[in-house]
Amino acid sequence: MSLENSKLKIVMLANSGHKPFDTRIFHKEAKSLSQAGHDVKLIIPTSKDDFADGIQILSVPFHQKGWRKLVLCPWFVFRKALGQPRDSVFHLHDSELLLIGVWLKLLRRKVVYDAHEDTPLQISYQHWIPTIFKKPYAWFYFSLEKIAGWIFDGIIVAEPVIARYFPPSKTFLIRNFPLIKDFDSQFIPYHQRKKVLIYVGLLSKVRGALVMAKAASIAKRKCNFELLLGGSFSPASLEREVSQYPIIFLGCLL
Repeated sequence: MSLENSKLKIVMLANSGHKPFDTRIFHKEAKSLSQAGHDVKLIIPTSKDDFADGIQILSVPFHQKGWRKLVLCPWFVFRKALGQPRDSVFHLHDSELLLIGVWLKLLRRKVVYDAHEDTPLQISYQHWIPTIFKKPYAWFYFSLEKIAGWIFDGIIVAEPVIARYFPPSKTFLIRNFPLIKDFDSQFIPYHQRKKVLIYVGLLSKVRGALVMAKAASIAKRKCNFELLLGGSFSPASLEREVSQYPIIFLGCLL
């Protein structure tokens, strides 16, 4: 499916785990597609409709946690997607939307899945899932992603390791590199900068939040620097454990 020399109607679908102005979805992908001349819409659980940078944001009822996030939000997204032109390309951004992606394919829509995470592996370290359910739940999503790879029109992956779940012939790697324009300001030589390390993202043990904090404590014995952490703790109780170490917490930046 080529984007060259044709104007496409692209409808991006996201669940409540993302914000309307998500860095990858909105600023990197949607805006790039819009600037290339395509008609881009985003259907996402949020409080109100919006229009920004040429992109129409269509709201559906928002639920952040529990079965409402996993069941109701995808249903609302699916129902709104059915109201879009049949010749649109539906671009899914969450594994929770894979089932509605299958339904869209059965209804003869073009569907692309953007795999941001290694979902089966991610399930294995989710603290809120009872241990007895983790393997069956991971296997369910492993199987669902296999089906998506077979029947969807295209697959986008954020990391090479994720590509192993999908057919190489229809899988494309789009990394989450920073935008070049964010570095347009005057360059300050490294030796003139403050010694600061920054991590922004989900703050969990699996992603190294506690290890970074402990490492900073050890490194500060020989080097004067600051470690800045920005994002949400998962679980929230981890904040107390990490805050025992010499870090600066910036809060949730989204």
